[in-house]
Amino acid sequence: MKKSLAVPLVVTSMLATSLTGCSAPEDEPQYQGVCVDPETEQRIDDEQCDDDDGRSGGFGGVGLWYFFLLGSRFPAVGAPLTGYRSGSDYVRSAPRDGGYVRGGASADGGRVSPTSVSRAASSGGKVTTVSRGGLGGSSRGISGS
Repeated sequence: MKKSLAVPLVVTSMLATSLTGCSAPEDEPQYQGVCVDPETEQRIDDEQCDDDDGRSGGFGGVGLWYFFLLGSRFPAVGAPLTGYRSGSDYVRSAPRDGGYVRGGASADGGRVSPTSVSRAASSGGKVTTVSRGGLGGSSRGISGS
């Protein structure tokens, strides 16, 4: 009987170890920001959004930043937000946890993944990471290279 208990424990511990490698590290961006026209609710070119801060509603651009969580789909430029669920697929203001990349997402749309977020950062997207420490948290912005 001891042998039969040992096998499930080994399998369970191996599975737990492999699953922890699937999630993104805490300091890696968890959201991809795309620019959306608030009147038409269609994705527009990133240059039409304000780059001064990550919060939607900036005064320098026509569009607002919408942030899509890892695993969710984001629309192509010119496509509407129809079919995307606010709060589960995207949020309308800069996330306070997990960090985010504004801009640099594929103009063809797609699914947010660690690879797509890295690609967006390397193609000029602005990265903001959120680090936790002590009683509060802090954020720092880093421009993609």
